[in-house]
Amino acid sequence: MENEDEHESIRADFVEIAFRDQYVGRSDMWRLWRHLSQKVVHNNKPTNMDGLIRASVRRIYKNGVQIPCGYIDASTQAIFRSESGRFIIFIQMSEEMWAYQEDGNLCFEKAVNSFLAELFRRWCEMQLNHMVTIVMFSRWYYHVRDSIFFQDLVQDKDRGRYYRDYYKVIADMEVRPDWSAFLPDILGEFNSYRRDIQELSTTAGYRLRGDLSKANQGNILEAINLGINSFASNHVDRDLSRTGLSTIVITPSFGVFDVPKKLLRMTTERMLHYGMRVDFVCLAPKPL
Repeated sequence: MENEDEHESIRADFVEIAFRDQYVGRSDMWRLWRHLSQKVVHNNKPTNMDGLIRASVRRIYKNGVQIPCGYIDASTQAIFRSESGRFIIFIQMSEEMWAYQEDGNLCFEKAVNSFLAELFRRWCEMQLNHMVTIVMFSRWYYHVRDSIFFQDLVQDKDRGRYYRDYYKVIADMEVRPDWSAFLPDILGEFNSYRRDIQELSTTAGYRLRGDLSKANQGNILEAINLGINSFASNHVDRDLSRTGLSTIVITPSFGVFDVPKKLLRMTTERMLHYGMRVDFVCLAPKPL
């Protein structure tokens, strides 16, 4: 009885374990957790199970407070974090991205200078080694007369208009020690994005064609499926130095989108099949 009371006083509620530069499957995580069970661990404790899994204890929590050490029993919850995963960051370039916010900055500047700058700063502080792909995407609506310039326009029967989806990869599977240095390049791509798509060279000179869609009418599911396609063959010739697949969508909307029901169902099934998740970062102000 006294032994149980001692274990309860030092038992940890959550233990965060991090690993990097290796592929760790679910079975490996289960074996590693069994290896640490019924043991006392401390912060930054390295764990090397049979020379196969190299990991370290990053944080230990008890009653919502971080503690320097703790005991792992059957009720302790494990949190596994990969410090060398694959990220795809989608930036929705809808009409609202060029709108000014209450602080006087453009919505896109808010995305870059606030969210991405803070995200990359934390990655640099923690010395993470993620492989990142950054894609800008948008949907442009065109009039019927514009079909003579574009042969691949798709008709939106619900709105009675033609549209065309655009995707621009500005970073493709890159690994950088400090992604903050890439922020000026992202801002530069923003300055030329609209002009490169809308300006059309004709015999009469340059003309502007097309209108950007609103965020809620954009090609959000098409972009997510584009990310799923890049992960679909991840089991073939697997990268043994990466663990974890993550998708981040930065949108100026409130998080509500008008999408086809069939496409939504297909996207949900594909995400469940590949065990993926999508994190939405909504830049719109909170509703009253």
